[in-house]
Amino acid sequence: MRVPATVYRPSRRRLRPRGPARYPRAWPALRVNAKGRVWWWGRVRVIGRAFSGQRVGLKPAGHGRWRVYLQTHFLGLLVATDLAGLRPVQWRAALRRSGPAQAPARSA
Repeated sequence: MRVPATVYRPSRRRLRPRGPARYPRAWPALRVNAKGRVWWWGRVRVIGRAFSGQRVGLKPAGHGRWRVYLQTHFLGLLVATDLAGLRPVQWRAALRRSGPAQAPARSA
C-alpha cells in the first residue's frame, strides 16, 4: 500500500482568489473579527472563528431576526433577543426533507 505523499501531484489549475463579498444595499454587512465575533445590536455576537476576517451579510427576516450569509451560503440566524450568537442552520433536518440522500438514523 502506498502513502499519499507518493501519489500526490499538484493541480495544473490555478486557484482564482474571490473578490470581497458583495451584498445588496439593504443588507448590513459586518466584518467578523479574529475571535469569530461581530458587534451587532449593542452586543457581541459569536459567528465562528472559521469566518474571521470575512464580511458576512445580514438579510432582514422580520421581527428582530436576520439571516446571516457568507457570499451565497446561508449560515444561520441572528435574533435580537438572544444573548449569545448565531443560531446555525440545521442541515441534518434539511437533508431528511430533501429525499434520497438521507442522514444516517441515530439509534437510541
